[in-house]
Amino acid sequence: MYDWKPIVEDLISRLLAKGFSLGYVNDGGDENITVHTIEDAVDAICAVDDSYLYVLAPYRKTTPVSDRDWKWVKIVLGNGPDEIVNDYTCDPLIDKATSEHAEAWEGRQIPTIEQDKKIRIQLKNVVSSNSACNALGLNPWCVNEGANGEDWIDMTANQAKGWGLI
Repeated sequence: MYDWKPIVEDLISRLLAKGFSLGYVNDGGDENITVHTIEDAVDAICAVDDSYLYVLAPYRKTTPVSDRDWKWVKIVLGNGPDEIVNDYTCDPLIDKATSEHAEAWEGRQIPTIEQDKKIRIQLKNVVSSNSACNALGLNPWCVNEGANGEDWIDMTANQAKGWGLI
């Protein structure tokens, strides 16, 4: 099962870094979902395959907000991680944020829920936990010491894969 959350969170973070403010998500339902935090927006977007994220432009000139102040990004989950943006309002800052997002995720795989599953790596036939940690580039404090010298490290499957342990 794919985990779209880090990909969507990255896109939203890039939009916010350009000065946009979160507004609402249209998930195809009858009512828009107001979002106040990145987590709210990510949850609403990842609950469906196809949605629109509406953000307020950083350079808006009107108060109260007019329709012209709202910008949107159409997000489609199911493509590659660098292709989740299907369409967007013509805006140079949105163009820059979406281009940066696509470049950052180009060639990368979509994370899976299973990769974040916690696993336990047992250290067997190791002279010292410190030397094992040093070989992996880890701090020795991450080792849990068991009886009879059977030490272990708890980590995610993704971390273990990154260190070549699985």
